[in-house]
Amino acid sequence: MKMQKNMRRAGAAVCIAAAVSVSPLWPAAGQISALAASQISPVTEYSEEELARLRDNVLEYDEIPGLVELYNSEFLSQLDSFYGNPGSSTGLSSSELLRLAGEMRDEAEELSREAENLKDDISKKEYEEYQASVRALKAYAASLEKDAEGKPAAVRSLKQLKNNQVKAARALMREYQTLDSKEQIEKKKLEIAEAEYETALRKKELNMYSAEEVLAAEDARNSARSAAKSAENTALNKKQELLSMLGWRYDANPEIRKVPEADQGKIAGFQPETDSETAILNNYTLMATRRAGAAGLGGQNAKNRQIKSQEDQVRMEMEALYKSVIQKQTEFSAASLEYEAAAADKAAADQKYQMGMLSRQEYLQAEVSWMTAQESKESADLALQAAIEDYEWAVQGLLEIGGQS
Repeated sequence: MKMQKNMRRAGAAVCIAAAVSVSPLWPAAGQISALAASQISPVTEYSEEELARLRDNVLEYDEIPGLVELYNSEFLSQLDSFYGNPGSSTGLSSSELLRLAGEMRDEAEELSREAENLKDDISKKEYEEYQASVRALKAYAASLEKDAEGKPAAVRSLKQLKNNQVKAARALMREYQTLDSKEQIEKKKLEIAEAEYETALRKKELNMYSAEEVLAAEDARNSARSAAKSAENTALNKKQELLSMLGWRYDANPEIRKVPEADQGKIAGFQPETDSETAILNNYTLMATRRAGAAGLGGQNAKNRQIKSQEDQVRMEMEALYKSVIQKQTEFSAASLEYEAAAADKAAADQKYQMGMLSRQEYLQAEVSWMTAQESKESADLALQAAIEDYEWAVQGLLEIGGQS
């Protein structure tokens, strides 16, 4: 009998210990796929091939979501809290938490009945040990039930953070590509200024240029050098910001591939009216408003007004986002036509330069004109890409709206 009683109390301790053990610390990035199998995991399960691609020191636009999950410090910090802390951070689904809580309550009831049945046969100390086990089981069961209630909100918060980080990183990558193109243009302008300065020096030796003209060419070269250095620093700062956000050291130098051209085929599938209703259902701010409490009839009426106001805001924003997509598409078409004309001029300049009909400076100037048109087309494409993605993010719920009207 004594052994059976000790085993029962030991079983209660084991049950509590098992419950506590279900919240493992968030592992290194290489172990992410094991946890991703959990039905509540806010991360993606990656194959070995996919993980190898994410770690190949080449940054591609479509890799950003995976890199955020694996290496973004802000996301990993919140993910570590989600998995690493007891209670609401345990890595179990709501149904699993409730099942475990139910088992603990059943165990507590069994222990309580056993304690009452054996009360006259055991010592006061042993009886108090039973009661302590009962209280511990009930307390942890209550904690798990509370966690189960908050679990969906915790997962939503993590997914919202991930999406925000992905959106921000994509914007940085687009900005870096634009700045990198501008840097190349400024370097080409510097090449022209240096060539013109060298020409001025030669003409000065032949008494064809005055000292003032040489000084003017030198000033132009120095200004071009300063502009090129400024463009280089601006692009480098943006590059470091992007790389740090995705897990590289600030001084790393991975290959950064070009952002793919915007998929204009998506635009035909955009339906602002129906997409607005989906955006309303998914909007994170509206979710929080719907879940918020309301005291009395007056409070409920105020809450209903706030919900309607926010829904109207979503509809207006979706319409504005759609118009922005159409506008950016039009601007891209215009930039494409201008680029085609510049490309034709560049082809003609190539031929003339090969035939000796253009000076080096004239040819470099033709190159700058072509590069500028190319950069304008690229910027228009990136702006269209951003507009399309902003619309898609809004449909998924990532649209900032105000509170009460």
